[in-house]
Amino acid sequence: MADAAAQPPSNPETEIHIIEELASSPLLNEMVAKREERHLSSSVVSLAVQDDQWSFTPPVSPRSGASLLKPGHYRYLRVGSELEGALYDFAIVTHRKPVDEKFFIGSSPEKKHDGPETRIIDKLVAHGLDVDIIEGDFSRMVKGASEGSKYFVLLVSGNEEALTAYGRRLKFQTWLRSGNSREVDALVKGNPIVTPADRIQVIDHIIREGAKITTSTPYVHSVFPVHDPKTNEYLLKTFIQSPRLELVSERFLAKMRAHFGEKVAYYFAFMDCYNKSLLPIAILGVLLTCFRNVLGMAMYMRVLVVWALLVSVVWSYWVLKKWSHRNNELNFQWDNDADTKTVVYYRNPKFRGESFINPVTGLQDQSYASWKRYPKYVAVLLFMILQISIMMLVIACWITAFEVIQ
Repeated sequence: MADAAAQPPSNPETEIHIIEELASSPLLNEMVAKREERHLSSSVVSLAVQDDQWSFTPPVSPRSGASLLKPGHYRYLRVGSELEGALYDFAIVTHRKPVDEKFFIGSSPEKKHDGPETRIIDKLVAHGLDVDIIEGDFSRMVKGASEGSKYFVLLVSGNEEALTAYGRRLKFQTWLRSGNSREVDALVKGNPIVTPADRIQVIDHIIREGAKITTSTPYVHSVFPVHDPKTNEYLLKTFIQSPRLELVSERFLAKMRAHFGEKVAYYFAFMDCYNKSLLPIAILGVLLTCFRNVLGMAMYMRVLVVWALLVSVVWSYWVLKKWSHRNNELNFQWDNDADTKTVVYYRNPKFRGESFINPVTGLQDQSYASWKRYPKYVAVLLFMILQISIMMLVIACWITAFEVIQ
């Protein structure tokens, strides 16, 4: 209890005041410039700012100790009219805990025997999230139950107060990891929830880091964001099924970024750039095939060698430079989100390493010895040698066939 009392209160207003002080501090640029020096090699230690150092309990008042955020609400719904028109952000599917038949005869979800999902709901509600609970798949019933499915589905939605508080804290944490001085004004004055993707990211962070609910949590089957049917229909009709998609690719990327985040939009941006880069070699390839009979077999074989050189050396280098330019362009348009903020760092629940004391934070951390990666490197090297050998064999056969034709 003494340790808990000694911890500083977690208050969004206090955090905003700290950010404002950082913005006016003359040491800010020096702190940003030395950020790379503070980050040691990722193979040895984690980033200097660890998620464990951030209290993801609901923000509390420094005076009264009472929560500044109102807890969320939960309710049990029947599938049907109550769900029509309702919008949700996340869904959590939980297993119903098996109980003895004499205690479970068509019981409703409100019964205390269904304890696991009750504890999960309490965690979500404590962090300001609203939860609607419905029965899952009725084709798979719990043994001994006249009513009740094998699963519960928890439909989660966030209220604006909780999302604003946690969203600002998440952006501050992300800025400490990879931000720069240009972003301070937006961090202090900007709204942390701008797009649907921001909303989903904040709620995902609350569920994972605040409520500590993941697929490894007992009785949790899956955790995933819920699609908006209207948005999906709009994207399909306006862009995906449109023959003019290549002409409106910028609008399409903006919509993808707003609704699905930078990582998804970044993938589509790369595919758009790559597909457009294929156009010149596709045109030249068609022309080369059309003039095959005119050139003759001997000349055609010689041209193919030159063609392979152009594709593998000239065109590939041009594609890399074109994507590098496009990548810089996206970074400028997305305020560096393309590289620095596409990923919110979570601890990998499947990571197994050796414990050690982090020299930066002084906290216990885990590392993975680099020598354990060497067998994987050797396996990849052998695979590459095999592929190169096959390619050389094909080239030798090609040259032999060319000599025979001559």
